[in-house]
Amino acid sequence: MIPKLRILFICWLFISIMIQLLLAQISPLSENIFPVKQKITSTEYKIHKPKHLEKIPPALYTKTDWKEIIDSTWGAGLSTTENLTIFDKAWNDIDQRYGAFMNISINIDSLRDLYRPEIEAGVSRGRFAAILNHLAFALKDAHTLIEYMPVNVFTDIQPGIPLFVTGACVDISRFGAGLTPLPDSTLLVYKALPNHTLGLQPGDIVLGYDGVPWKRLYKQLLDAQLPLRNTQMGSNDESAIHILLQSAGLNWHLFDTIDILKYDSGDTIHLQTALLLNQSGNIWGNEQLPIPGVAFPDVYNNDFVSWGIVEGTTIGYIYVWSWFLDSDVSAQFYDAVYNIMFNYETTGLIVDFRVNYGGDMRVADAGYSLLFNETLQKIAFDNRGDPGNHLDMVPSTTHPTYLWTIRGDPETFYDKPIAVLTGPNAFSNGDWESVRMQFHPMVRTFGKSTNGAFTINERRDLGNSDFMFWLSTGSGYLIEGHEYMAHRSANIDERIWLMQEDVARGRDTVVEAAIAWIGNPYYLRADFVADQITGHAPLTVNFTDQSYAVPTTTAWSWDFDGDGAMDSYEHNPTWTYLEPGTYTVFLETSNNSTSDTFTREQYISVFDGESALRFDNENSYVLCPADTGLNLTDTFTLEAWIRPEGWGEFPTLGYGRILDKTYLALYLIGSNPAVNNHSLAIQFMHADNSTSFMTSPEGSIELDTWQHIAVTYDGAAGMVHCYKDGIEQEISFTGMPSGAIRDNGASDLYIGSNPTGSYTFDGVMDEIRIWNVVRTAADISDHMDSYLLGDEAGLLAYWNMNEGSGDILTDETLGEHDGMVIDADWIQGLHLDPPSLDDDGDGILDVEDNCPIVYNPGQEDTDGDGPGDACDNCPHVYNPEQEDADHDTTGDPCDDCTDTDGDGFGDPGYTANICEEDNCPQVFNPDQEEIARGDIDCDGGVNVLDVLGTINHILGTTPLIGAPLDRGDCNGDGGIDILDVIGIVNIILGISLECSGG
Repeated sequence: MIPKLRILFICWLFISIMIQLLLAQISPLSENIFPVKQKITSTEYKIHKPKHLEKIPPALYTKTDWKEIIDSTWGAGLSTTENLTIFDKAWNDIDQRYGAFMNISINIDSLRDLYRPEIEAGVSRGRFAAILNHLAFALKDAHTLIEYMPVNVFTDIQPGIPLFVTGACVDISRFGAGLTPLPDSTLLVYKALPNHTLGLQPGDIVLGYDGVPWKRLYKQLLDAQLPLRNTQMGSNDESAIHILLQSAGLNWHLFDTIDILKYDSGDTIHLQTALLLNQSGNIWGNEQLPIPGVAFPDVYNNDFVSWGIVEGTTIGYIYVWSWFLDSDVSAQFYDAVYNIMFNYETTGLIVDFRVNYGGDMRVADAGYSLLFNETLQKIAFDNRGDPGNHLDMVPSTTHPTYLWTIRGDPETFYDKPIAVLTGPNAFSNGDWESVRMQFHPMVRTFGKSTNGAFTINERRDLGNSDFMFWLSTGSGYLIEGHEYMAHRSANIDERIWLMQEDVARGRDTVVEAAIAWIGNPYYLRADFVADQITGHAPLTVNFTDQSYAVPTTTAWSWDFDGDGAMDSYEHNPTWTYLEPGTYTVFLETSNNSTSDTFTREQYISVFDGESALRFDNENSYVLCPADTGLNLTDTFTLEAWIRPEGWGEFPTLGYGRILDKTYLALYLIGSNPAVNNHSLAIQFMHADNSTSFMTSPEGSIELDTWQHIAVTYDGAAGMVHCYKDGIEQEISFTGMPSGAIRDNGASDLYIGSNPTGSYTFDGVMDEIRIWNVVRTAADISDHMDSYLLGDEAGLLAYWNMNEGSGDILTDETLGEHDGMVIDADWIQGLHLDPPSLDDDGDGILDVEDNCPIVYNPGQEDTDGDGPGDACDNCPHVYNPEQEDADHDTTGDPCDDCTDTDGDGFGDPGYTANICEEDNCPQVFNPDQEEIARGDIDCDGGVNVLDVLGTINHILGTTPLIGAPLDRGDCNGDGGIDILDVIGIVNIILGISLECSGG
């Protein structure tokens, strides 16, 4: 074992390591991150040992007392001008770049107004360090800290030095014992070095110092704003209080006496803290008690994972104290999981993260491939966006989502109970793995709140090498619901912590609870899946219960539409969604011993007949196999509707592919000093092996907005045109086109990626069209808002993306260039118009053509009534409704004989008629024989039909049939009423030969 580490250096080193390892593009660390103990001094700064104030215990110091000691310890420091420059840089960076303002309440302006006038008035070196420390501390973020190295790091802590140490899950040899908070905020000794100079034993309680409880003292120290020695901070309220409480032991240098409640005797004793100057031995703070059969990781020899089988049980146990990239943690964790799963017959597994210094999520992936049997993408990261908006967030440029995907092996799965133990010292990736493990269906979490450091950070330069500034610039979030985790905690199923009686007997309370749960024969974890989660209304979905239960599940309650009402009590029900929308599905299961609930938020998406594909910027794309019929070399047009949500796999540069066919590609540019930013890039490789490259204007492509893009190429002329929303864009050329493009008939077409999968699209696409002709601006503009039929001249391939579900993207043309959908998601698509047609081929779309079935490119309309002359039935007389009562194709206003019954006699009422008026205009009677009164249908006889016709006319339901008005006026009194009906009936019955009065 290497010599004991100096606490002041290891604290600084751990903070640096934990922060740096969060960065996805991290450089390897040195081989041994725990250096040999060495004296660290400063040749520039002389550290003065302050004297206690006369007859006043340090625990009773006022803020003024502490200020005098701080000022005298480190001296004058930098000039006021230098201090202001550094403070302003730090404050501005926080204001404009801090990416975790969610889930906390803080007024940054008030901090500036509090500290800046004080700095302007002049402050000592120690006070300036404290101001910067507490400025960062106010953010309650373990990834954000500002340290003035000569004060916070390189000061050798001795009695009286006014440094407040936060945290104690590091080397605690300087105190010689580990402390953890009890519910009353006193500090339980959970471990101690043999022959501790204060006689501390597990089960003892540290009450405070100088007769004052520590739960009051730490608040006084914070209020007095001592400079901070940061070993670790809490990132939410619960973890912050826990860590500040447990740091009591490492702050003994601030006080004269320590107050201890002995477990064995119940006595309270008061001992001189100076006794601790003689403490020797190595001890690490971890808030875990030894478990028989499982050794602790040996951090002094760079080991952070250990495992075993809990003695007397068949339960596997794994400690993971870090996820550092360069310390073989990945292999150690994989080996631990593999051995427990395949070399032992276990009934359960305990994974202990109660102390975990973070690192990189990818380190856990190998072990997770054994524990999980499915691929799960559950978390992502955003960075701060607008410097002027504290809550504006954009997708992270350093933490792409695909890196954090759990990739389980379908061939292996740990199907027994898994207890995950966690707490406030599960920091950074310790936080995250406490979350990610919960996506395993057999997991239950035990312990207390995790640290809450779900943030990502970067090193900031304050212009002086004596200052170290790490700033969180973003937050991770749960993809489902976009729930930011900064300042929050992993979910804790069973809240439990170390108890005095258990610790005194060498028992770990949290582990005991986990073992009891694993041994419990009653277990239930609700879960379910649907056979399809997207589609068009009406959408019928089959649900399958996938709950894990011992004994077997006996009851199910389903809510399919998230309205709170139960819709089914079947085991595996079917439900039909009639209306478009996004639906949350809820399941409650029970097995007569216990019950559990499971909710899939916004699980089912039902579309209204139109859909699109969303690409996730990682591994989603559409592959259309090579086909010589889709060989784009000389002339073509490419079209698509896009709604980008980012610029591509390389967040700054972009390069997100829209279309790629090896020798030609359309993609997005984010930011590149050599070309137009936020633009569409067009790249060709020509038959002569030259490359041409073009971009649309700066800012022409927008994020989170639907826009239509089109590119045409005429190889013979070497002409490229680019259009956005039907409007031609000015192109910037880096490489000029030079003839035909290389033969690509043998190249697959990729939508949303390229053949290597390295330039992925981030966003949504719809309506992709490929033509073998150069479309004009009018062609593009006229048709971009409408669907196509698929048989349009020159159309090679057309994907309208209206399938709504499934893994096949159908080409609507006869070319059948169908694509395979790989991991892209179906979402609601664009609302376009029905297909735009030009049936007469005159170049005018039917919806705009005044004669859609007659060729008339000139659209002449002499009378201005709407219908064009080519199809107007009265081209020189205004007749907008094209009325033609006798259907002879001549409109009524210019028909000289409107003759409905075609007997050569004109209908009455048409002023253009020059023919004789018909006495029965709706019945063919060329001889115009006299028709008796009452024979209103002109059929030559008076019968029941005439009665019915007259009654219907009286009731206002039909006009008279055939006869003019006077023919229906049977009795000649000038009106048609019931008397005429009676007269007709009398004629039919033979009572009279004619209507009365006729």
